Amino acid sequence: MRLKENKEEFLATQEYPLSNEGLADLLQAALAKGACFRFQAKGLSMAPFIRDGDIVVIAPLNEARVRLGDILVFIHPSQGKLAIHRLIKKRGALCLIKGDNVSFFDGWVERGGILGRVISIQRGARKVCFGLGPERYLIVFFSRTLLLSAMLKILRRLPLSIRELLR
Repeated sequence: MRLKENKEEFLATQEYPLSNEGLADLLQAALAKGACFRFQAKGLSMAPFIRDGDIVVIAPLNEARVRLGDILVFIHPSQGKLAIHRLIKKRGALCLIKGDNVSFFDGWVERGGILGRVISIQRGARKVCFGLGPERYLIVFFSRTLLLSAMLKILRRLPLSIRELLR
């Protein structure tokens, strides 16, 4: 995890396991100070764009507006847990959020319930950019219609040799 404060950079050289609640508290504290926060993502709900074990960097929203296709960090409205999913629809101050690899919506989240935005994804030694650029609008379209999760299921059934070509 990296925290920047007063132009100094602090780097944790060890892994520290945290509960979901502990991670949420630490993330909120860092973002409240205007710092970016970096941690290892867990779960498969955003695969293949964010995979289990990828390192994600979260930036505070401050006064920045959220845009369709942004990958947001928020407290899940029904589960009360920290989650990272994509904004697929806006209605005033409400945001409809959904994981890319699931066939259900998280529900409407108030803008104030969004903690930050994913600005960088690192997989091993390489930076992952696909899913954060303009292609996010196409991802939103397929996600809204629930076609994205269906297409991902089909892709998972392809032989490994073909899937490797698509990486």
